[in-house]
Amino acid sequence: MSVSLEKIKKIEKLIKKAKNILILTHKAPDGDAISSSLALYFYLRKKGKTPYLYLIQLPKFLSFLPFFEKISSKPPKNDDFDLIFALDYAETHRLALWEGFTLKEERLITIDHHPIEKLIGKIKLADSTASSTCEVLYFWFKKRKFKISSKLATLLLCGIYTDSVAFSRLSTSKRKIIGELILKGGEIERISKAYSSIALSRAKLLATMIKRIKEIKPYGIIYSWLSKEDFKKEKEKIFLQDPPVFPDFLSQIGEAKIYVLLIQQGREKVKVSLRGQDPRIDLSKIAEEFGGGGHPLASGFKTEG
Repeated sequence: MSVSLEKIKKIEKLIKKAKNILILTHKAPDGDAISSSLALYFYLRKKGKTPYLYLIQLPKFLSFLPFFEKISSKPPKNDDFDLIFALDYAETHRLALWEGFTLKEERLITIDHHPIEKLIGKIKLADSTASSTCEVLYFWFKKRKFKISSKLATLLLCGIYTDSVAFSRLSTSKRKIIGELILKGGEIERISKAYSSIALSRAKLLATMIKRIKEIKPYGIIYSWLSKEDFKKEKEKIFLQDPPVFPDFLSQIGEAKIYVLLIQQGREKVKVSLRGQDPRIDLSKIAEEFGGGGHPLASGFKTEG
């Protein structure tokens, strides 16, 4: 991991001076986005700060996480923040901001595990080799000898677990981190149960996705799709960060090189999720061609169709 100690010290100096701190992440936050935001909230509270935690479109399955009730989906009355943290957003357009709020880059600190080229801010604490933004925070806390309590261990563990698809995309070198967080009281059983649970309406959608699976053998592609009508039929919102994470489930079927899930989100808008098993194929490069992005084995973009 290449989390810079020099950058960490600069961030801590800014935290010490700051009076009003804001924490942001991306729209429709996933497990890593929420867990890393809550972990940073916990850290800042221990440093005597009271940050404003602004997240929208929250998935219910993570409501058991420590400090989840501290999240606000309403814009703050006073938006004059002297320090802003943006976590796990990958690209600026994905940040969840409220109408009328101007993001001042000179007051912004980014913490992320996506490629640094598209990140913004005065300081960018980022490492694209990390499994998650929670892993970046883990190394920050370790380097500064910050005590990892059971609550903090649960948050960090949840971010790593969900972003690595239940550790299935985690390299063996990360096992020591997982073991340490579990020994410190990280609630792996609760995380696993929440991640794998599924409502009946979701199960029916999953069955529809499975029923429509097609394979293009010459290109090593497996794909499926869900329409807006499918969601209406099951009275479900198009809100796929709730478990099961549909494209991740699809990627466990068969032995394709590339998995593609298409979700109709509007009359002429389609969300395309890409998943892979072959490390030689960088799916983020494909997604970038269509204005999206992500990781080599998990990326996505939106298109008209």
